[in-house]
Order: sequence, then C-alpha cells, then structure tokens
Amino acid sequence: MRARYRSLAPLVSWAQLPRPLDWEALFARQAPLEVELGFGNGEFLVRQAQARPAHNFVGIEREWASVQRGLRRIAQAGVDNVRLLLVEARVALERLFAPQSIARLYALFPCPWPKARHAKHRLFSHPFLCLLNSRLAPEGEVLLVTDHRPYLEWVLEQVPDSGFACQWRCVPPCYRTKYERKWQAQGQEQFYELLLRKAHHHAIPVPEEVAVQIHRVSHFDPERFQPADAPRHHHRGFQRVPLRSQAPARHGAGAGGRGGPDAGPLDRHPPRRHALVYQAGTRLQHDSHRRGAASPGPGARGGTALGHGSRALQPRPRSTGGSAMTAGATQQLATFVATTPLSDLPAATLERAAYFLLDYLGVALRGSCTDSSATARACVQTLAPGPATLIGCDQGALAPFAALVNGVSAHSLELDDTHQEGSIHLGAPIFSALIAASELQPASGRDFLAAAVLGYEVAARLAMAVTPTAHYRQGFHPTGTCGTFGAAAAVARLWGLDASQTAYALGIAGSQTAGSMAFLADGAWTKRLHPGWAAHSGLLAAALARQGYRGPTAILEGRDGFLQAYSTAPQPQRLTEALGASFAILATAVKPHACCRYMQAPIDALLELVQRYDLAPSQVAHVTLGILDTAFPIIGEPAEVKYAPRSVVDAQFSMPFGAAVALLYRRASLAEFTPEVIASPAVRELMQKVTLVRDPELDQRFPRQWPAWATIELTDGRKVSASVTYPKGDPQNPLTWEELRAKYFDLGSAVLPRARLETLAQQVQALDTVAEVAPLWRLLRPHAA
Repeated sequence: MRARYRSLAPLVSWAQLPRPLDWEALFARQAPLEVELGFGNGEFLVRQAQARPAHNFVGIEREWASVQRGLRRIAQAGVDNVRLLLVEARVALERLFAPQSIARLYALFPCPWPKARHAKHRLFSHPFLCLLNSRLAPEGEVLLVTDHRPYLEWVLEQVPDSGFACQWRCVPPCYRTKYERKWQAQGQEQFYELLLRKAHHHAIPVPEEVAVQIHRVSHFDPERFQPADAPRHHHRGFQRVPLRSQAPARHGAGAGGRGGPDAGPLDRHPPRRHALVYQAGTRLQHDSHRRGAASPGPGARGGTALGHGSRALQPRPRSTGGSAMTAGATQQLATFVATTPLSDLPAATLERAAYFLLDYLGVALRGSCTDSSATARACVQTLAPGPATLIGCDQGALAPFAALVNGVSAHSLELDDTHQEGSIHLGAPIFSALIAASELQPASGRDFLAAAVLGYEVAARLAMAVTPTAHYRQGFHPTGTCGTFGAAAAVARLWGLDASQTAYALGIAGSQTAGSMAFLADGAWTKRLHPGWAAHSGLLAAALARQGYRGPTAILEGRDGFLQAYSTAPQPQRLTEALGASFAILATAVKPHACCRYMQAPIDALLELVQRYDLAPSQVAHVTLGILDTAFPIIGEPAEVKYAPRSVVDAQFSMPFGAAVALLYRRASLAEFTPEVIASPAVRELMQKVTLVRDPELDQRFPRQWPAWATIELTDGRKVSASVTYPKGDPQNPLTWEELRAKYFDLGSAVLPRARLETLAQQVQALDTVAEVAPLWRLLRPHAA
C-alpha cells in the first residue's frame, strides 16, 4: 500500500513532451479541463475530481513536498482523472496549456505577499490575469479564495482591462483545506471569495519553441568583439565565459540584438559568426538560452549575446539621471498602431469604441450650445470656412479647424469620458480628429472604430507614463498634451499610414503638445480648448507625415523627449508593457455628473447617504469628504475660489459646490451647473458646511481606483458614512447601453429632434457594419436634409 502512495504515474514529466501539452492524450479522453494553482495537500483537488468524474483535473505546484503529498492523496482516493505538474504557475499557463483550453481554474489561499525573492511568483497581477484569460475557454471562470482583505483589494485593482468581469463576497469556512482550518482555529470566521468570469478574450499565443544548438569555439580574439564606440585595444576587462546552449539567431539577428544597417566589427569577419556571449569586467547575466526568450534591447542589463548574423556588441546605455527610458518606444507604438490587424482587436474594444462615440456625440451636441463653443465656432468660420462638419451647426469649416471646434464642444460640459489611470479625457480629442479625418478620406465603420481604439491606447499609455500627479504638478493638462499624440495616432491609422509615417506623425505631434492648468486660477475657458487643440494638432501631424514631413522618431523616450520634458517622475515602461495584451479603452469611464472626474466618487457617496437615509438639507450640520491628494489642488484649492465659485468653470472644479448641489437637488447634472444655481443662497450656505480632507489610504489605491468617502453629521447628533471604490460610470460600475442612451438623448435633444437622434444612435451602435462613415456626420447638422 505504501508503494502506491509513492507512485509517480499522475505526475506529468512535461519537460520531455511537445508543448503545449496534449491533455486529451494524457488523460486518454476528451473532457472539460479544470486546474488548481497551488494545490497544497491536494484535498480540494481530489474532492473536486471525485465529485465530477466526467471532468479532467490538473494540479500545479512548484514545491516537491506538496506534489508528494498530492500523489499520496490521489492514490488513497483511487481517482484517475487527476494529473500533477511540478512547475511555476506562469510557466505552466504560458507554455503547457493551449489558448482557450481551461474551463475553470481555482486558487485557494495563495500566499498574498511572498518574500522579496519570491515576488515574481505573486499570482493574479494584471499581466498574469491577461495570460490566464487567454488560456480560459469562452465563459470560463476563475475562483480565488483568500483570508487576506488587502490581497483581495489588490487583486480587484488588477482586474480592469484584463478581460474579466468580477464579483466577490464574504463566506464562512467551507473549503476544508489545511490553511482554512489553521486560520479558523486562530479565530477567523470570515473569508473572501472572488469569482472572475471571462467577458472577452485576450489573445496571447503559446511561445514558439526553438531548437537548441551548441557551438564550440577553439579560439577567441577579443578585438573582434569591441563595443561600437570603445577605443581599440581596451579589452583587458573581457573574460571568456563558458559557452552554454544557445539558440541560433533568426534571419540575421543575434540572440541579444538585431541585425541592421549599422554594421559593426563582426561584418569584417563573415567566416566566423559563432554564438558567443561576453561582457566587460563583470559576470555574465544572459537569458538567451531559454526557449522563446525575447531579445534584450539596448537597455537590458547583463551581457550582450552575439549569434549567427549578429552585427556588433552594443554598449551599455548611458544613464539619463532618472529611470531608464524604454528604448525604441516611439517606434514600437507606431508599429503597433500601423500594423495591428483588425482581427487582433477584441470585439469588446470595437463595441466600447461605439459606446464612447455615442457618449461623445451627445456631449458634443449639447456642448455646442455653450458660450465657449459659440465663440470658437465664430472664430473658425471667419478664419477657415469649409465643408467639414461642425457639430450642432449648419455651416462648416476646414477639417483641422472643425476638429478644434468639435473638441471644444465635447469638453465644455465636463461630461466626456475619462481614462482612470491616465487621468485623461480621450474621446474629445480622438473622435474630433477622426470625424474630420473621415471627411477628408473615405473610411468604413470598422476602420473608424479600430482607429479610435488605437488612438485611445496611445494617449492613455502616454498619460500613465508621465504619471498624472507629476504631470499636473508641472502645470500640464494630460488631455491637451497626451491627447495630441492619441489624435495623431488615430488619424494615421485611419488613413493607412505605415509605421515610419506614423512615427513621424507622433514626432510632429510632440512639438504641438500643450495644455496649461492655469485656467484653475480664474475659471478661464482654456481647458475646453485643450482637446480641440489636441485634435487639430494631431490631424495636422498625420497630414504632414503623410506628405513626407519628417518628425523625430524618438519623441517619447529621447533625452529631450516628451517624458523627460513633461514629467518629474516618468514611468517609461508604461508606454509599451503588455502592448496588445490589454486595451486602455476597456479601462475608460463615462461621467454621469457634469463636473470634474475627481468629484464623481465623493458625489456618489453623498447621493448614497441622502437616498439611503432620505436626508433633507436642513438635517445636515456638517459634511466631511475624504478625497485624493492629487485631486486636492484641482477641486479643493484655493479655498477662496472653491467655496465661492464665480463662473460655471469654477463650479465644475469646486468640490464644495458639487457636494452642496448633491445634498440640495439629489443630483449633479448639467442643470445644476449654471450661474443661477451658483448664486443660490441655499447652495452657498451648504457649501460652508463642507470640509475636505486628504486620506493617504485612498492615495494607495490611486490611480487604478479613484475612491472617496463621505461622512454627514446630522443636526440630531447622528453621523452617517459611505465610501465609494468605483463611482458610477467606471468600467467596474458602468452605465448600461440603455443608461448611456438616456444620457445621450437628454443632452442631444437641445439641438436635434428625437427622430434624428434615434437614427444616429442606431447607426453608431451598428457602426462596424457601415461602409462609409462620412454621411453619418451630416446628421449632426440641425437642418440637414
């Protein structure tokens, strides 16, 4: 009996098998596949296998002791529908499972905060979730159970834009695992269960396997392996490194660098091109022997690999004084924009683009009625009359100036969409540019939506990379600065510019990025100009690039590039990390309240309290609001302006005003942000009862979350409180299509008749079937035939 416990039969020797593994062959049958990560003693895994004999089960562990205990338990239970893997979870998911092959995955009580040396094994980060999503079958599920509330909250922060819909709940002890019993014995009676359901697919292929070859070198001449800019004969620090197995480079590219036009010393000795690795004066750190390993760029640490067809050993880059810039980020983004096929864009991204387009049109229609829009429109009709559509107007303008005015209209109400982590309004600059561009060159609905998705991606990535807080402190508005790049990328894609032209367009856009936060001082209209100018500049940048005008091709990452010039704390990795694995448009929010994005969560918290307790304004003695530190200088300072707004713009950025109208009117719609309401004595009185406080705990979750809390002290002495993690309109708490349509009709009815609005809405919702979009924009003119 003891020998049975030690049987290795259920253990899969995966390293000896073709990958991804053929699980039907390993189980000798076809059945739904379920996986448990970190099965521990195997208790839950075996119980699941016993309960569902028609399913196949795989347990994954990276500790041999756990595998040994799992083998014993499998033998004791006598189940034959379980297989075990001794491997790290990421490796297993990446290489051993085909895309969309797993029906359900479990992770019970994973270690929430491993030791520093194990940090890379932390499960359920955002990249890990994207990988997991790619391996789950349609409608697949993930069950995560933890005893650790901070870990649950951390995982929830990783979920947006990962392809999952999520829900969680508190549960009593019910999983009967070793760790659950341990914590229950210590007095814990409550655990957290998180269920992730696959909503849309992330396409991450299994890495291609590469054959391993070994090359022996009988003689080494260090002078033939000099860095390109190093003086000759300075090779004393070079040390010979024992050669390891290494894959031959493909198509003339070495394992550690790519062949290219900049030929180096190796080109003078074509007969000897061996796979060698050397580094000056330090121990080699080299990864190219791994199957499928990506070639390290010039910023990679450690040695440089030279393979068949290699050009030259590249020197270590000089420090820029801050975090190292991502090499070639501009070109990577340009290539991604220009070459990503429509088939690689998940259907959910195209649907979301149509969703945000409908929101944009409703906001821009109503925004065209504001004084700032009317002034801008009058200006361009004088300077640049033309045929391109001005939303809400029968006359037109030249396309770049139409883009400018439409961007102003779309941002005038503070009701346009917002990307959370980038703190940027994306739709106003990008759709304004695309509508004008589609009137200059015919475009289908699908191409229009794809261009919007990629424009959102570029602008959001730049906004995250400059770090919103640091960007604001430099006095810049991300919508005006980063939105220019997004508009240029979107138009370049719509017009079919190649990767080189797209890189030029981004470079040209970089010389036009502007948007000062100085409007906060006196309620000026310039903030509304920012997305319009971004759309105008992005369209011009793409038009110039199409004609062959050259722009800098390292505008983002260069020494004098955008990140260095516009931020004191750039995060260059945000430009390209997980590019194509997730899309920013899926992490973008719609605003239900007609004011600054930072005011949405506090207003939601107040509305919840007012409605839950049916509070009248006369019952309110004092209000305390916990807000983000980043928000404070925007919606809380200077106090003399925020507690006594002088204009609609002032009110749109006054948290005390937003709180007062929420308490008084039980909403914060466009109707509340008017000169009449601003002058109301009742509103002015309530504003003086509002206190704003910084809460460091909230800042720990920003910018993935934009949380807030509210406490109301009542005149009878009671205190009531509410907190909001995801305000209404966030991707985790979205407006439904019907709710969005209601917002669109409410706003658009000030300009167009209901029947016209309905026609527009139907065509936008089916835009991916429209052969040419330009005729649609004519419906935005009040007296169009």
